[in-house]
Amino acid sequence: MDNEAVKYAIRAYVKEFDSVAIFLSSNGITEVSKALSEVRYLTILTNNFELYANATSRVSITGGVKQRNGLFGPEVLNRIEEFWANVTIFDVGGISANGFMCHWDDEREIKKLLFTKSTGVRLIPVSWKVIGRNDAFVVSLVRSINANIDRTGETIIVTKRPPEPPETDPEQVEDFHEELNSLKKLGIEIEIVD
Repeated sequence: MDNEAVKYAIRAYVKEFDSVAIFLSSNGITEVSKALSEVRYLTILTNNFELYANATSRVSITGGVKQRNGLFGPEVLNRIEEFWANVTIFDVGGISANGFMCHWDDEREIKKLLFTKSTGVRLIPVSWKVIGRNDAFVVSLVRSINANIDRTGETIIVTKRPPEPPETDPEQVEDFHEELNSLKKLGIEIEIVD
């Protein structure tokens, strides 16, 4: 997860009185909590203990089996099914021509559901290093993201540009831009945070 990308996503899309589903890895959750505290009257659903503990809004935790810093299992899926979110925010471990991917088997079913469940907007804040990267489990094919946009809501990838060479290998920067262009050609909306 990229802290700047997720803070941008929250500030740009989350409004007062929204219901928000947030399923993010634990890196930078304190910053996420601060950004959420700037918006009043939210109702939040999460499986993340740290976000639950630090939130200033009304937060429901999903229930489930504790693994790492969150909850997983059928209880999580049931709670997501019961919750309608104006904004859904979650991260993935890889985005490539092979699809949107995650690293852990126990999060795969959660992310699959988040890709198909109706929402106002689906935000995927990621590090630039995730673009073009494959990970362990495919949770959604890139081509299917916008197939049911009228039913499931718009999906927007939020990321930052890679640092320019010599800080970053020029080939990595070129690969990033090529992958972004490929995703855009497939109809995926991308917002770059400067």
